[in-house]
Amino acid sequence: MVDGRADGWHRLEAVRTNGESSVDAIVTDMTDAEAQWAAAQANLTHGLPLKPREVRVVFRAYVRSKQHRKGKSYKTYREISGELSHRAGHTTIRNWMKADFPKVYRAMGDRDPRADSSDKNRDVPHITPLARAMNSLDQAAAEAPALSPEDRQALLDHLREIAKRIEAGKAWESEPENTDF
Repeated sequence: MVDGRADGWHRLEAVRTNGESSVDAIVTDMTDAEAQWAAAQANLTHGLPLKPREVRVVFRAYVRSKQHRKGKSYKTYREISGELSHRAGHTTIRNWMKADFPKVYRAMGDRDPRADSSDKNRDVPHITPLARAMNSLDQAAAEAPALSPEDRQALLDHLREIAKRIEAGKAWESEPENTDF
């Protein structure tokens, strides 16, 4: 565990590459499945976007570590989606469960996620325009380290222009379309 997160694979490799023979670490006793889930959780929260196949790896670690259970019962596909930071929708989670863990899928029952959409059964928070906007800004911040200094500056300039429009309460006006194409 590093700073409360299960982490360290890259750090350990860096230590080995640098020829060092020791490293400070806190070792936590856990099963392989628990360790894989802890590492997957770190990947969900590090801020960088995951590829769809990486989200599926996280999903598999989630199920293998029995995170899909709620005591003796099972969580809903919507709950599982929420716990995976909504990186995959509940119908995708259902389809993955059917393909990857057919016994669990059968035990959960062949519940159609669309049938689970009444307000009383929905525990997924409504995604507001504010949440979508903040997520977009978080995504821009996650992409920024991979940008060249010039592109990072262009992103900052664009962000400052957006900030001025937000402060003024003006709606965003996109560039006029080029009708030459």
